[in-house]
Amino acid sequence: MINYIKEKQIKILIISIITYITIFSLICYWKYLNFGYNGLDLTIFNQVFFNSVHGDFFRFTIHPGLYLGDHFTPIILLLLPLYYFFQSPITLLILQTIILALSAWPIYLIAKKYLPSAWPLFISLAWLFNPFVQNVNLFEFHLLPFAIFLIFWTFYFYLKNNFNLFLLFSLLSMLVREDVALVIIMMAVLALFEKRKWFWFIIPGVISIIYFLTSMSIIGHFTPDGQYKFLYYYNFLGNSFKEIIITALTKPWLIIKQIASWHNLFFTLTLFMPFAYLLRLKYLIPAFLIYLQLIIGSANDSVLVLSMHYVSLLLPPIFIAFIMFLNRFLLTDNYLKLKSLLQLNNSLFILILSTIVLYSSLTMGPLPSVAKNLISPGWSEEKLLIKKELVKNISPSDNLGATYEFLSPMSSRHNLYSMHYAFLGKLQFSNTDYELPLDVDTLLIDFNDFIYYELQYPDEPTWQSYYQKGDDSIRKLIEERSFGITKINDLYVLMKKDVNNNIKLYEIVDDTKFDEVDYKKIGENISFLGYENNLDHISLYFKSNSKLNEDYQIRLIGKNNNEEVFNRYLPLAYGLYPTREWGKDEIIKINYYLNLKDVSSLELNLVNLQGYYTLNNLGTMINKITQENTLGYVKIDLD
Repeated sequence: MINYIKEKQIKILIISIITYITIFSLICYWKYLNFGYNGLDLTIFNQVFFNSVHGDFFRFTIHPGLYLGDHFTPIILLLLPLYYFFQSPITLLILQTIILALSAWPIYLIAKKYLPSAWPLFISLAWLFNPFVQNVNLFEFHLLPFAIFLIFWTFYFYLKNNFNLFLLFSLLSMLVREDVALVIIMMAVLALFEKRKWFWFIIPGVISIIYFLTSMSIIGHFTPDGQYKFLYYYNFLGNSFKEIIITALTKPWLIIKQIASWHNLFFTLTLFMPFAYLLRLKYLIPAFLIYLQLIIGSANDSVLVLSMHYVSLLLPPIFIAFIMFLNRFLLTDNYLKLKSLLQLNNSLFILILSTIVLYSSLTMGPLPSVAKNLISPGWSEEKLLIKKELVKNISPSDNLGATYEFLSPMSSRHNLYSMHYAFLGKLQFSNTDYELPLDVDTLLIDFNDFIYYELQYPDEPTWQSYYQKGDDSIRKLIEERSFGITKINDLYVLMKKDVNNNIKLYEIVDDTKFDEVDYKKIGENISFLGYENNLDHISLYFKSNSKLNEDYQIRLIGKNNNEEVFNRYLPLAYGLYPTREWGKDEIIKINYYLNLKDVSSLELNLVNLQGYYTLNNLGTMINKITQENTLGYVKIDLD
């Protein structure tokens, strides 16, 4: 069997790469059709590519200005011809899948130089099965996978002692993003450590440092605040490069505290697990600065990083370190003696490592969740149809503001804006004020998002203060610019400018139609007054018995003859008029356009929610409710 595999390695590798491309392209397409790309990155990149291919190079509107104010990414210009013929987010997702799969090719060539028998094929397949590779593939779209491919070739020519091609691929790699230069800087350090000739470390070292500093200067020029906005992740050290460096030198214990967190320990152990911790440490040197960047800047969320694209630049050095360890273990005398002592032949060793690779893939990668959702979708088909129908009503020429899940399908347009920034009233990682431009003429809103906006930064008092004002910003936007509802279904609402059809999501009404005996307290300070079951919506009436200081929501449970039909959260007054805004003795009428045709009774629970945003195993942003306090409930008989 081993001999057959050894003879057919190239053929098996080609088939494996094609299979990976086919499977993951289909998964990405399936996820896209189900509105699973809601993390902004695919939206941002598709709009940048779309505008660039139409002559507005690097322009995007999710964050005002040019993408060069986020990252320095000249490689976009090289990729535009591939995007030109199919100007869609799907094109980017397939390109990302292809380049990740093709990275198995240079891996195979490197392994073939250092490992015997069928080991090169095993290493290449270990790449395709690696859970972090697959996570990168499914989490939005990014340019870093192209850096992965180019860095592997950079390593290949480094190991082949071909300086000219090593330098060429170093330069190509750095075109992907500014922080790739950090990898090349440390490759120069590796060359110094290995005592190579002077030009191996002086030339790439100097070039990469100059490139990095120049890139940061260009980014600072194009960003609204005048400096690299992702310094936000290091704001515990200061608000500028200068402050961060001074603090790091004068108060090193702050960095040590970040590095020594349990999150970072678990992150490191998990990152190396698919390699059975068999790594030759010297070849991890190129990953050092990227590793520090991650564990210092995301100490409390570093484990979550494993589900995202941030580990991309760590993967090539780790795979090289894995190959180099196996080279020593399989071919040097001391390790051969150890193998003999352990009675470990090549076939058994490959079997053990294959088991670890497969286990890691199934426990930390996305494929089990993909299979589970294919069998039993984790979303409502009814809501999916509603979203698709609403999207059809958007013209390519509309200047659109939309909530998270609608952004990527709508991103092949010149002007697109995220409603969460309009709600927040601030630019990303900035104190700079933000509001939607005056030419926005269409809003596509999922009001489910308004429950969770305030959960996005649960431990950030500054951001919480901004979110507390978000409802005022959206109400002002709708009222002052005369947005009216053209379509509404469930909590999905399409609004157009200068439309007046008298559809109201909520109203403040008088109390003449209610008697005190009708009041049913469902919380210390809120009463439920009654309901009206209309043809296309249900109206619920609430009264605040005193001034409220917290936001409450509804947990609505629909039943048909005691069998539960649905169980879901609803934002009170759609989040546009949250309970902390209600005045004493105000009566609020809320009109919910829900499908209640198979519902005979409702249980209405008043709840206070706590939680945060996170990722599921499909790389989709989801809300995680950590605590639900039920303040009271009332039952409604619809028969």
